[in-house]
Amino acid sequence: MRTLLGAVVATAFATATLATVTLPTTAHAATVDLSTYVNSNVSTYTSGEDYPSGLVTIGGVDFDIATFGGGTGVIQLGGNDSLDIAIGQSGVDTVYLIVNSSWGQFGATNGSLTFHGGGADIVVPLVQGVNIRDHWTAYNGVASDIFATAGYPGGNRFDVYRYDVSGLAGVLDSVTFTATNAFNPQGAPFIAGITASFEGQTGAIPEPATWALMIGGFGLAGGALRRRAAAAAA
Repeated sequence: MRTLLGAVVATAFATATLATVTLPTTAHAATVDLSTYVNSNVSTYTSGEDYPSGLVTIGGVDFDIATFGGGTGVIQLGGNDSLDIAIGQSGVDTVYLIVNSSWGQFGATNGSLTFHGGGADIVVPLVQGVNIRDHWTAYNGVASDIFATAGYPGGNRFDVYRYDVSGLAGVLDSVTFTATNAFNPQGAPFIAGITASFEGQTGAIPEPATWALMIGGFGLAGGALRRRAAAAAA
């Protein structure tokens, strides 16, 4: 009877192991088309040269970089401007942004990024030396939170930052880009690319049919125990 009971339970768990759903580590990554938002040619704006456009990969992350005025287009804000960028992506827990500034004084706050979705907001200040720096080294060349960077001729660069937005319940509706006192020397921020991604952990979740098999197996095991107890009492 002990052997039969063990076989029933083992069969239920073995079946459950076979019938599982594995969640992918990366479900998708969607580049955001900024062509309707860019308002400046970065080469003219920053006096930089040979910036790329089109599909660009930095640090293993793809970006769709728009064109403007015959060159690479960026969203450039000055003064105390603000712009809402529509995203409209579900299944998102991570956002990558290419963010730099023209000029940049260490410790200065250049503005903020606000991620909207799932009935919540996540606000991230843009602080020189933390998550934004000059596109070249004439002013501030340090940023502690850089995820990846790509260099171009003339000492110019695009920096990528990674943001955890899992607190938005998997929905990213939009990003509000705000500049604060964006002048020389504090720093005038610009965005060149945005990519929304899902980077959840791998897990195993039993299917409904698997739960049924497991419950049935426990039922058989329980029945076997009851019959054994009754036989012992007789």
